[in-house]
Amino acid sequence: MFVWGPLAFENTCAEAWVESLDERRLQAQIQAALRPAELDRPLRLEECVALLCASEILAACGGEPAEPLPDRVRRLLILAMRPAREELVLARAGIGRVREDSSLRAVFEARGDLSAWLLALDSLERRLG
Repeated sequence: MFVWGPLAFENTCAEAWVESLDERRLQAQIQAALRPAELDRPLRLEECVALLCASEILAACGGEPAEPLPDRVRRLLILAMRPAREELVLARAGIGRVREDSSLRAVFEARGDLSAWLLALDSLERRLG
């Protein structure tokens, strides 16, 4: 059964994505998670979750971490580089896509938690700069 909270790391899919992170490939995994922002189709649930988690990692690398961050993410941040401008632009574009037309938005609409989720996205966008 899936668990859903409004914050990026508060769901079962996010936990699985975080567990899949590999310190040797962290930068490539973050970039891969951001790529769906450029696709010309509605984003699938797993793509949305990965994109939001990657964006949270970028915000944390830029000095604006979410609270709470999973312990595994905190440990990986030691290895992460400061985000490149292009990554931040892609992250913000991806958040916009997730907000407007995605299967993840549909989950929160169906649950009646849309406003809390939108506030969490607003916070993430602000922290990305």
